[in-house]
Amino acid sequence: MDLNNLMAVVFEHWPFDYDNYPRMQKLSEEEKRAFIIRHILMHQAKAVAKVTEAVEPFDHGAPLDHNKLQLSTRNFFINTLRLASAIGISSEELAAYVQQWVSEKHKP
Repeated sequence: MDLNNLMAVVFEHWPFDYDNYPRMQKLSEEEKRAFIIRHILMHQAKAVAKVTEAVEPFDHGAPLDHNKLQLSTRNFFINTLRLASAIGISSEELAAYVQQWVSEKHKP
């Protein structure tokens, strides 16, 4: 599955609609956009916390929780795609931004 299809699947399965987020009905368009971005960022914070939960016990001698690392990485990626969509970045633009960054960062 390519990035475009992934973004479409994410958008289809986790829509920002009034059924899932009834408080958005009372918001202006700008407030809805801020609500969506803020909500995605809260999910990103949760994913980072899950990585911490998987890694911190390692410092005390426990094994890494690879399952939790995989799940949190998946969730972080999904929410990154949601964030791109929410701020109006297409899959093509996102890929181009990454390629541009790589090209600029790694000039010989």
